[in-house]
Amino acid sequence: MPSPNRLKEYVKNAYYHVYNRGINKIDIFRSPEDYQQFFRYLHLTLSPVEHLVKEREWLKKMNNPAWQINQLNNAVRQGDKHKLDRNIDLLAYCLMPNHFHLVIYQEFEKGIEILTRRIISGYTGHFNKKYKRRGPLFENRYKANHFCYDPKLQVLFTARYVERNSKGYEYPYSSLHYFKRRGNLKEQKPIWLNTQKLKRMFQEIKSNPNGVIEEEVARFNNYYNFVVSDLNFDLEDVRLSSI
Repeated sequence: MPSPNRLKEYVKNAYYHVYNRGINKIDIFRSPEDYQQFFRYLHLTLSPVEHLVKEREWLKKMNNPAWQINQLNNAVRQGDKHKLDRNIDLLAYCLMPNHFHLVIYQEFEKGIEILTRRIISGYTGHFNKKYKRRGPLFENRYKANHFCYDPKLQVLFTARYVERNSKGYEYPYSSLHYFKRRGNLKEQKPIWLNTQKLKRMFQEIKSNPNGVIEEEVARFNNYYNFVVSDLNFDLEDVRLSSI
């Protein structure tokens, strides 16, 4: 069996599984509003600057509270500085009551560090203020597994694992439902989520499978069916992620 993925090895143009859980395994999401706040920090960190500027101007026009304008002002400054919308792709995610998973592609070495620092510090501030607590919310810092053996397969199987984490395919706090067609329609995805990379990886394997594992992937019509369907044999070790 190949060697495990490497933790905290930051390289450019690479895929990662980023995850963390609440300190002492406490629930970090206690209400629908908490999940939405985490998504809000993803939005502020990964959305294109021009999109954030338009949102800020609209909030000004609607006379929204000053703290919301200031939050967007900071997001625009950080976006201009780090340009994460051009350097980070969020491929898949799942938020569970006491932990979260992100599958990420980064184009420069510091992308994940900047992203996780902003969303974790921002969300911790929200949580501590709302629930009147102090101190760290998350266990340690975070974990980031670099896919360094067979990235394409590892990304697909890790995304499959992440999006099956909730055990329910209509789970609202997973990216899976953005891959599902409903008749001729598909739910509009957030601007900060890239669904194309996973679908493209899947189609590349399906069009030219190489070996028994890729042949198993190629059995399915599309990425969504690959995620929600059972496999003929246990391939979960392909993701090589210990969590």
